[in-house]
Amino acid sequence: MKKKFALLGFLPLLAGCCTPTQNVRLAAKIFDMKFDPATKTVEVANLTGLRTDNDLFSHRNDSRTYFLYDAARASGTAPLFSGTDEELLALAAGVLKRAHVPKDEVAKARVLQEQTGVGAFDRTTHAITDRKESKGKRYALLTREIQGVPVVSSRLLLTTGYDKRAAFAELHWPVVSKEVLREAKRLQSLVREGWKAPEEQAARPETIEAVIIHSPAMATVMDIQAVIRVIYKPAEARVSMKVQRFFDANGQPVTPPRTFAKMPEFGSRKRGSQGKP
Repeated sequence: MKKKFALLGFLPLLAGCCTPTQNVRLAAKIFDMKFDPATKTVEVANLTGLRTDNDLFSHRNDSRTYFLYDAARASGTAPLFSGTDEELLALAAGVLKRAHVPKDEVAKARVLQEQTGVGAFDRTTHAITDRKESKGKRYALLTREIQGVPVVSSRLLLTTGYDKRAAFAELHWPVVSKEVLREAKRLQSLVREGWKAPEEQAARPETIEAVIIHSPAMATVMDIQAVIRVIYKPAEARVSMKVQRFFDANGQPVTPPRTFAKMPEFGSRKRGSQGKP
């Protein structure tokens, strides 16, 4: 299985960000991933990295964001990590340390267990028989907060192979400015003082908290902002889906952080009449 970059049309390539040698050293430093120094660097939009038929390492130029994928070991066909959950979380903590993530920004650290299943499919009855379930890979998930303010868009998701080296990782932990943190603290005070959430049709506020949100890992921009997040619970028990909304201090809706910069609107320019320039 090969992991490839998704090349996006109209996105300019960034030249000269990181040399192959710098990328090789960075992959080894953060994830203990070995690349041949001759591996060619690939650059797309704000991403730069290394890719072979089996391995992928990339990082963003505008954010503390790293990706790693080792197809041979992440596919689950190779021997899985057999250590304890505590050992896996310790390996994840080591990745954060080498990426210069402050230790006190880790809010929670837990392990997710992958479940796999196989069975026989009856084409006549559409029933699945002889189903057998087994445990697959385990993932360390580390979430973030800064001085008591949740940063809900940040995380480290990591799984390792039998040799304790990372097989898959997504580390998205951008630097948050003092101004954004200061605004988040102000919003926290408003929530504690009884800030009222705007009404939502057929739903009621379940959770109200000040948080920091930012653009996702696979984004070409980096928006970071402090907001009040309200999670609404449906008024009717038969409806199970909850709604999440972001607001400013005045209760006005806040647009979620962008994923992509606005693309040029081709064809919007007015054309002159026939025979005129």
